[in-house]
Amino acid sequence: MALNRRAFELAWRLAILTLPWQTRIFWDANLVGWPWEQGRISIYVSWLPLLATVILGLFQPKRPLPLALRRNIFWLVAALGACTVVAAPSPATAAMQWWVQMMLLAAFCITLLRTQVQIRKVALWFVISLVPHAILAIVQSASQMVWASKWLGMAAQNPTDLGVSVVQTATGRFLRAYGGFPHPNILGGWMAFGLLIATWITVPPLKIRGGQGALWLTKGLLTFALFYSFSRSAWLAAAMGLALFVILNEMKDLIEARKHALNYLVPVVLFISLAIIHHDLVFTRLDAGASRLERKSVATRLQTLRDGAYLFKTAPLFGTGPNSELPVLASLKEQWIKEDSIRITALGQLFPGHPDSWNADEYVRSRMAAIGPLEPPHMVWLLILVNFGTVGALFIFGFGLFLLRQVFDKWSAFSLHDRSLFIPLLSVLLIVGFLDHYSWSLWSGQVLSAIILFLMLHILDSHQTDEFGA
Repeated sequence: MALNRRAFELAWRLAILTLPWQTRIFWDANLVGWPWEQGRISIYVSWLPLLATVILGLFQPKRPLPLALRRNIFWLVAALGACTVVAAPSPATAAMQWWVQMMLLAAFCITLLRTQVQIRKVALWFVISLVPHAILAIVQSASQMVWASKWLGMAAQNPTDLGVSVVQTATGRFLRAYGGFPHPNILGGWMAFGLLIATWITVPPLKIRGGQGALWLTKGLLTFALFYSFSRSAWLAAAMGLALFVILNEMKDLIEARKHALNYLVPVVLFISLAIIHHDLVFTRLDAGASRLERKSVATRLQTLRDGAYLFKTAPLFGTGPNSELPVLASLKEQWIKEDSIRITALGQLFPGHPDSWNADEYVRSRMAAIGPLEPPHMVWLLILVNFGTVGALFIFGFGLFLLRQVFDKWSAFSLHDRSLFIPLLSVLLIVGFLDHYSWSLWSGQVLSAIILFLMLHILDSHQTDEFGA
């Protein structure tokens, strides 16, 4: 039994350490001539310790989840599964990949909850897992290059190449740091959460020799990586999360707050110092009309929201299926282009001067090739409606309301330390979900969401009795 427990403890720690990495075996997929990430069949290396944790957890002492929580999880999964079947997404690979990833993460989090792994241990190892990515981000920013590595799941990124995420000013193109993630926005999201959790761990001080100093250094690294991601959504989320953390944790005792002031001021002063040094880059990112790339970024985001609204209208009840919205969008755009070609052909018949070289099929092919890579709606809440329709969204939001009711019922039992993590985590999760889609649509974002939800559920579960939800 002791050996099994040691193996379990090692497995879940390895899982936390490897989950941020994107190392995988995958089979490529394309849509309208562009790579389609959600359509790829992927097997991630991090699944090995994740599965080992789930299997070894079967042999550990466990306590059952509260009945009301189990019942709500069952109905949520059943409803979303039914919506997926009714939607009949084509191709089915994207929806199947989404379900596999979600079930693996759910099994992992439930295993940690049932085996009562301490929340501060998970939080600490989560922060530790971000250190290599923060260092990578700093090196990438300094060298202005991301080197390819199949072993680390990293693709090469050169700021001179089109399609690479950069900040463009009058002096040139500045590479946004990727770390080991697929996009700078995802790096920024992880760093924002990591900085918040690292701050929570250090108040009260971590009782490990040298642990406090190491975490201060880590917070400095995370702040550097957060800044050089140049992710506006991550900057906003981090600012909101840390502000709420300070308000909740310190306002009751201003004298005690002075002891922790340096804990909060170090990342803030460091970020402001970097912003002053790179003021031209910061102003460019904060001004949506400052450069062609910023205008294009805003226009793309708005277009994805309009596309999301169109997609919802096409399947308002059961949706398109998870991660299956882009093939539907491609079909819609092709239909619109064909209708446009019919109108042009009709005009050519009405006006004999229309050029003889007109070819409707060639027009459709060229227009489809020119629409560029399609993107999901840059808002998780809209994407949920698109993927699962009104029916599925009602079950998802209903599950959220169920959890929120438990929070309200048990709020008075929460310690100040618990409250100072729960509310900032929720606010940051909502902000990131409102401004981007990766926390729902991509494996790297789903992992982050799962860990954050685990921490929030752990806080809630630690205050529950057998009458949970009764």
